[in-house]
Amino acid sequence: MAMQSDDDVVTLVVPARSDFLQLSRLNVAGTLGNAGFSIDEIEDLKIGAEELSATLLTRGTGNRIEVSIRVDEDGATVVAERAADADESIELDEFVGTILDAVVDSFDLASTPTGLRFTMRKRLRDR
Repeated sequence: MAMQSDDDVVTLVVPARSDFLQLSRLNVAGTLGNAGFSIDEIEDLKIGAEELSATLLTRGTGNRIEVSIRVDEDGATVVAERAADADESIELDEFVGTILDAVVDSFDLASTPTGLRFTMRKRLRDR
């Protein structure tokens, strides 16, 4: 297994406004398309990226949302972050959780010392 570095991460920073959510979907699609993911796998992660970014729009105080994509030989991990007050917590809407259960293998939503972080993982299926 090859070591991953920060050079292997694609990061997009957008204003925390709904009219910029489409950019996170496009960034995910472009990155995964170049990495050999199937159309279905790309669509799943595009849906997940939009849901996680939309969730972060409802919470946090930061002016920006940062979406990072790391591809490895087993799949892809997408992380979205937004600054927030230290005591702010976040819960996932049940409907969004149902969508994410259907399109990704795992996801986590957490408060960090500097903000809110949403992580999701999609494993490559056997080819």
